[in-house]
Amino acid sequence: MNSKFDLSGYEVVKQEHTILKERREKLGLTQQQVADAASINIRQYQKFESGERGINGTSFRIGVAIADVLELDVHELTYTPTVAVYIKGKREYDHMNNGDTSERNENKSTTGLTQ
Repeated sequence: MNSKFDLSGYEVVKQEHTILKERREKLGLTQQQVADAASINIRQYQKFESGERGINGTSFRIGVAIADVLELDVHELTYTPTVAVYIKGKREYDHMNNGDTSERNENKSTTGLTQ
């Protein structure tokens, strides 16, 4: 496939309503089942799934309830540029802190400090 753009290194971010629908279908649930389990009205859930209403604009309780029913991480569901930077930074931080410990052990011995 010839592409005019090199997209390597970029992460494809799906819109939240696409995530909701794909996840619900993967779990074999109906919209009514999700709404009932999240204790919300079916029409309210349909608005989220159609993109008519954003989940970021709802109450925390409803957002978490929908995420729980669909077995989603709340951070994935409310993915924004700020969250993207946080997640990327956290991954880099975790990678640095879970990497080779020899450098950290060397730093401990030269500073006399323990972690």
